[in-house]
Amino acid sequence: MTSLELFQFIQNMLNSLPLNTVFVNVFFLFIIITTLIQVLTKFNPWIYILSKVGQIINADVNKRITDIDSKLDHHIREDQECKAREWRRDILAFSDQEIRSGNHTKEAFDNILESIEGYEKFVTEKNITNEKATRAIKHLRNRYDEHMEKGDFLQEGFDD
Repeated sequence: MTSLELFQFIQNMLNSLPLNTVFVNVFFLFIIITTLIQVLTKFNPWIYILSKVGQIINADVNKRITDIDSKLDHHIREDQECKAREWRRDILAFSDQEIRSGNHTKEAFDNILESIEGYEKFVTEKNITNEKATRAIKHLRNRYDEHMEKGDFLQEGFDD
């Protein structure tokens, strides 16, 4: 169908309508043209129009969601930093205890090694260096290996 044929088709349709007002004719012309465009081409004017209307209606909601996302990202970042400080504090405290007494169970060592894994993953992702924690971690891994070789972890006492 050529554009001239399409125009004549639309004109005939409008002339056959019993409506005489310009506004109604323009409105129906708009509906017919957009529907034909949607049917005959890959462009979907109805979807485009409805999505724009939806964006206008939901502008406040979208802004609030963006604000909430920003606040959530901030809280997640703070929580991760707090957790990393906890891991670092636990690692340094455990290292100090190991230097002073050298008496820890294998389970206590396994727990601190889990903290070390979490801390190292965090500092690697954030590209952070901390020489004190690095030295304490190295010391604890060496002590763990020594205890494993000797089999001299502190044994938990059980009362029968």
